[in-house]
This record gives sequence, C-alpha cells and structure tokens, in this order.
Amino acid sequence: MNLEQLLALLNEKSAALETIKTKALGADATAADATTLEKVLDEIETLQGKIDLAKRAEATQAKLAKPAAAVIEGGHQRPEPQVKSLDGVSKVGLLGVAIAAVKRGHYANPLECLEQEGYGQVAKEFGDYNTKRRRDELFVKSLNAGSAVSGGVLVPVNMEREIIELLRPQTAFLAGNPRRVPMPNGTFVQAGGATGASASYGTELSNAAATEGTFRDIEMVAKELKALVPISNQFLDFSIESARSFVETDLRNAMSEKMDNAAFLGNGLTGNPLGLYNISGIGTRAATNSTTPTIANVDSDLRKAINGMRNLPRGSAKWIMDEVTFGYLQDLRDGNGNPAYPSLQNANPTLKGFPVLRSTNLPNNLGGGGNETYLGLVAFDHVLFGEAMGLELAVSTEAAYYDAGGTVRSAFQRGETLLLAIMRHDFGLRHLRAVQLLTAVKYGG
Repeated sequence: MNLEQLLALLNEKSAALETIKTKALGADATAADATTLEKVLDEIETLQGKIDLAKRAEATQAKLAKPAAAVIEGGHQRPEPQVKSLDGVSKVGLLGVAIAAVKRGHYANPLECLEQEGYGQVAKEFGDYNTKRRRDELFVKSLNAGSAVSGGVLVPVNMEREIIELLRPQTAFLAGNPRRVPMPNGTFVQAGGATGASASYGTELSNAAATEGTFRDIEMVAKELKALVPISNQFLDFSIESARSFVETDLRNAMSEKMDNAAFLGNGLTGNPLGLYNISGIGTRAATNSTTPTIANVDSDLRKAINGMRNLPRGSAKWIMDEVTFGYLQDLRDGNGNPAYPSLQNANPTLKGFPVLRSTNLPNNLGGGGNETYLGLVAFDHVLFGEAMGLELAVSTEAAYYDAGGTVRSAFQRGETLLLAIMRHDFGLRHLRAVQLLTAVKYGG
C-alpha cells in the first residue's frame, strides 16, 4: 500500500473507533466486544507505524531526487545558493516550516533544515539573533530539537518590523500610519489631556481664576495576537519551498484581519486590546437613519465628524469605512448624473479632503435590521501603536484547534502540523477628539 492508501485506511479505522469503544466499555459489553476494541487499537497502532515509515521513505526519496550539491573541501556538501530575495513574512514562514519539519523527524533542528534546503543566510540570521539573546540572558530557549519545537523561537526585531510593514497594505489601521511606540517591557504609561485649563479677563486688581486641566492615563499593556496556520504534512514531506509559500499567505491574511478588527473594535476584555472605537470619550454620533441618504444627508453626517475635530491638528486624519459604504458614496450622483464625490473615483480616493481607507474587517450586520456599520474619521498622528519586542513561533502535530467555522479539528487525524505565530502589542489614543465615529451607518445597506 502507498502512503495515501495507508492514510485513508487510518481515517477509516479512526472513524469506527468511537463506536467500537463505546460498545466495548458499555455496561452490557461482552468479552468479544473488548477483543474487537483491542484488535482495532492494535491495527491503528500498526498503521501509524507503517505511515511513519512510508513518510520517511518518501522524504528520503525526495532528497535523493534532488541534484547533487557542490562539494567543498573536506567532502561536505554545500547547498545550492538561494538567490531569491525573501521578505520578513517569507523568512518567518520559512522558519515555521523548518520547525515543523523537525517535528516531523526530517531534521535534527530548524537551522540544520534551513541550511540543507539552501537557506543558509536565513539560518544565520535566526542563529545569530537567538545566540545574542541567550548571551544577554533575555532568551533562554535554544534552537535544539526539543525546545524549538515544544516552546518557541524568537524572530529578530528588524524582521518583525518588516512584517508590520508588509501587513500595512492589508490593514486599514497600519495603513493609517499610527505613531509606533516601543514597549520593551510590555507596558507604556503616559499622561494624556482630558480637558484643558481655562483663562479669563479681569480688572487690574481682580483675582485670576485658578483653573487647571484634567488628565487621563494613556496605558498600554501588550496583548497577544495569535495566528494559527494548519499545514498539510504532505506539503512538509514534499517541499520546504511550497510549504513556505502556503504559510506566508495564511500568516499574512490571518494577522492583518485580526489586527484590524482589534485595533478598531477590540473590547478590552480577557486579553483583548481596547479598540479605538470603544475608548470612552471619543466623538460618537448616529448617522442619518436611511439606506439611501441624499447628498445633503451625507454631507451633514460627514461635517459633524469633521467638526468634532475642531482645534485639533488633523493633517493625518483619514476616513475608515467598509466596502458597502464606500461603494454607495462612490456611486452617489447629483441631479445631473455627476458623481457627488468625484475624488472617490481616484486610485487613491479622498472624501472632503481626507484620504479614505477601506476595511473588509468592519462589521456591516449591526443594528436591528442587520444592515448597519461604522464610519470613522481618525487623526492617526494621535493614535499610538505600542509594540513589545518578540515574534514567537511554536509548532504542534497533536493539538486540536477551531477552524474558521468554529468546528474543532484534530491536527493528528487530519495529517496536519500547526504553526502558531504570536506578536504582542496594544493600541492607545493621545487625544479623544482624534477619533470621530458615525454609528448606525446604513448607506447602501
């Protein structure tokens, strides 16, 4: 039998196991039931052994099928040079695949995997960084087969920053260019103005009114952004490069989607960041209660948001809206059939003089009718993005996980390896007027 047939047979046996187990362990179980259960368990164990052997054989065949690498002095083989330029996400995806390959038993440690697959320079980047971290006693997990697989591997800071830049086009929050604040210890506290002091006129000998501004604390505490990427074991057994490409795409999509949602709508509970739209004291007002508002209605709504930023530098202000709202405003026409907002037709659309950022991560099913969303005007110069050091990767072949539909999946049963990437950051706001939010927006809904 080949590997595919063995896996199919294992899935068949696993599916029948629950019924057989329930019967054999029931109150009215017979000796024959117990014997049947024992037999099935033995068959599954035997199959697992054969599958492991088949995978090792296929992996060995794949390696032998590669062209012989150049031989250097001493008889050692040198991997073919990797000429392709890799960005931060690609390198992290590559490291994740290497860790997973170690977990699959193909290599002794991730750095050896990278070197043998022709990514020696990438291996050096990770190796040098983690060696320094250990020397400074800031990083205690070594890159051996045990801890790198079960615990995690830290990614160099410059590579982590590169990942943030690569997420920017897909993330409205990052595209807004917030102020990035380092949080080396995972926290950041700063006083922010809530209300200002006041002044008054008076006669020469009259007392000046004693007034003072009030302050609020801007406190950020690093929260974990976790991206889970299931990787097919067949990918890992066949090609490190193909697995890297798969992981890179999934990692980028998962992180950008979750970050956008949390940055604007995070509830601040149970380890979640508090999103900008949920910070107490920002400007909030309801939009016109209509799915087909007129130009006058829309102008009135937008003007209220703009006026909410009076006395605040707003050169960095940008509109944040979902695709439905953007489409309605882009298609809105005046009495002569001309676009109501011509600047929305541009490649880099603007509205009332402010750039427009679109997000597919804003909900558009709010309200009693399930057709409401948000439209925000955010001055990003006053928005803080606190970044704690460290992007960590961990791998498992045994864990269970929830898929996108909320169904629990078993990585072992599905023949998958799970890659977990963890970043740590938080969001803050220097001035409350920097966020003006229109709620119950139904434009085109």
